[in-house]
Amino acid sequence: MQTKTEMVPTKPNIIFFMTDQQRWDCIGKYNKHIHTPAIDRLTEQGVTFSQAVCQAPMCVPSRSSMMFGYYPSQLGVRTNHGGLYYD
Repeated sequence: MQTKTEMVPTKPNIIFFMTDQQRWDCIGKYNKHIHTPAIDRLTEQGVTFSQAVCQAPMCVPSRSSMMFGYYPSQLGVRTNHGGLYYD
């Protein structure tokens, strides 16, 4: 006889955590002069990326690109002002 937990397929538990304007060296794990205990715990228990690139040097185009899977030029989001517009 199967238990309830055996019948339910397991799915990965994923939390995408992104901070705004935080350089890699502003995390306690990588810089002993910085105090970020909550982020440090997350880095110890989860996955961190040691090398990453973004599609744009500005926040809004970069986030839009990541969320929608298109280049900022394809989305028409090229600056931090505004965003996506609907006709």
